[in-house]
Amino acid sequence: MSQTIQKLEHSPTLNTVLMVEETLKNMEDSVITIAELKRILPKQINHNTLKIILDYLDKRNLEEKADISKTERIILDAVNKKIEIIKINPYYGNNVPKRLIPDKYKIEYSIRNLYRIELPLFWRMLYTLTNEDEIRIIAFILDVIDHRDYNKKFGYKNR
Repeated sequence: MSQTIQKLEHSPTLNTVLMVEETLKNMEDSVITIAELKRILPKQINHNTLKIILDYLDKRNLEEKADISKTERIILDAVNKKIEIIKINPYYGNNVPKRLIPDKYKIEYSIRNLYRIELPLFWRMLYTLTNEDEIRIIAFILDVIDHRDYNKKFGYKNR
């Protein structure tokens, strides 16, 4: 019975991957050839091994960006939708009691009211209303923050 044995050529070690990643992070230029990269690496590395590492780092970077981009896209879409609702009804959000308004907002923005809108993924949008003239109400978005930062700003403790 014959067995097919698949041989991996030049499998990189974790130390080698980390060395390449660190070298790329510390580069001054954003574009470099493989030959130039091999010259500036602290240790020599096999060409095929380097290509495997670069493919791996590229895929990992794309996955990280995709996750971040998806979250950012969800939050941004929700903020834009809520802004449209606020344009129609400035009092749409939950009114935060005056005693709970963080001092930071009172001092920095001289606000007298604060409204909270819940966003996807436990994010919050905070806005205030001003009446600069007697004809129109203006809504200013003060913050779009995640749940952890929201709890910190309002002094809520984690359970």
